[in-house]
Amino acid sequence: PTDSDVGYKCQEDQDKTATLAAERFINEHHRHGYKFKFVSKDSRSAVKTDPCEVILGITLEETECHIVSPKPLDQCDVRIESETKVIAKCNVTVSSVEGKAAVKSYICDTEPTSHEMLVKICPDCPSLLPLHEPKGLESVKTALQKFNKESNHTSYFKLMEVGRISTQWMFSGQSFFAEFAIMETDCPKKEASQKQEACKALCGDQARYGFCKSSKVGDEEPTVDCEIY
Repeated sequence: PTDSDVGYKCQEDQDKTATLAAERFINEHHRHGYKFKFVSKDSRSAVKTDPCEVILGITLEETECHIVSPKPLDQCDVRIESETKVIAKCNVTVSSVEGKAAVKSYICDTEPTSHEMLVKICPDCPSLLPLHEPKGLESVKTALQKFNKESNHTSYFKLMEVGRISTQWMFSGQSFFAEFAIMETDCPKKEASQKQEACKALCGDQARYGFCKSSKVGDEEPTVDCEIY
């Protein structure tokens, strides 16, 4: 019989069921950034027996799928080291509710790969910047303007959040690479240029979201590529 046939009882041989429940729960309650994928179980301790309860220490790694992406987690690739991957160390309390593994609470600490490690692995790779870095944000702004100007969509899309900004020095000057999420607004694209601030994001099933990657090399025009969901 499988774990699901016998019901979850917080036993060690059922930890895979518990870690899958934890991974799913953490991603469902994660409101910003990227989806995370379970990598390893680091510790476990049984707390209670009736109803049973266990605390698992687990490691998850950031994937390339933003939370707005409908792509299933098993199709999302974990970032490679040279992209400054982000690792989450979590303590998750899992209990049994009606025979199923249910997350009661969790706490996670996230940390990117250190800059020193990145320099060792790939000294010429772009390095991650803070999300509020002014020149990086300016590259996002110009990329979004370009997308709205050139896309076939009739609605104006506004910035939802910036996911990552990285930089690299090249012969043509400082370059910026960004990833950001966008959302559809109630403004027709033609009118939005005059009243961008007044454009409100559409809600619920009406709303379409997008995920964009942009690059700006030196003083050149930015390039931008967006997937709309």
